[in-house]
Amino acid sequence: MLWVIPGTLACLGILLLALFGREKVLIEHEYELPRFLGKPLFILACLGLMLVAWYLRSHNHFMGDGWAYLKMVKQDFFLREHEPLDFFLHQLIFRGLAAIGIRDSVYAYSLPHLALLPVYLFVLWKISCLLAVQRLSRISFFLFLCATGAFQLFFGYVESYTLLNLMLALYYYVSLKHIGRSPDRIPWLPGAILALAMALHLSAAALTPMLLNQCKPGETQGYLYYDSPW
Repeated sequence: MLWVIPGTLACLGILLLALFGREKVLIEHEYELPRFLGKPLFILACLGLMLVAWYLRSHNHFMGDGWAYLKMVKQDFFLREHEPLDFFLHQLIFRGLAAIGIRDSVYAYSLPHLALLPVYLFVLWKISCLLAVQRLSRISFFLFLCATGAFQLFFGYVESYTLLNLMLALYYYVSLKHIGRSPDRIPWLPGAILALAMALHLSAAALTPMLLNQCKPGETQGYLYYDSPW
């Protein structure tokens, strides 16, 4: 499983180049984050959402391997077979929290998962904007996406699929953007995100055919979605 470390660094390098590199190196500037993300009101709304999620956080870890993860994350560093990067990151978080006196391993999972809830909802909203023109339709799509079982993972649930679901949601979004805007280009950004998702959990490999299909030249530009300015 040693491929995970250099593979992850390579994928992160592609992502950084795509997001902050020169114009049209890998992606257009259409992927830049909206300006309102840095406004105080938006930041306060995200903090409020995290507080609500903390109050409503899950205390049941009997489903899946929750209790086993809480024990294993305290052990020496190692890469698990099916979720190498995900488990490694949670081990890092546990040691970081332990260094400041927080030694309950449940927080190594609940705190980062709660913190990622606003990010997950933002990505779902961006996907909804690609699927509908009218505001009511977008809200309907957004609520439908929120109603999936993945939503529970971001309320402090101890599981190895939380980071995976966030990356897959981002993968769906950039894939839709790629197909709609530049179907004849190599899908570098979707490929890098899918590779990171596979490093988090190998089950993401099931979406490889979707990536290969994006490599085919197409005539879909401008017809797959409505591009919202925000």
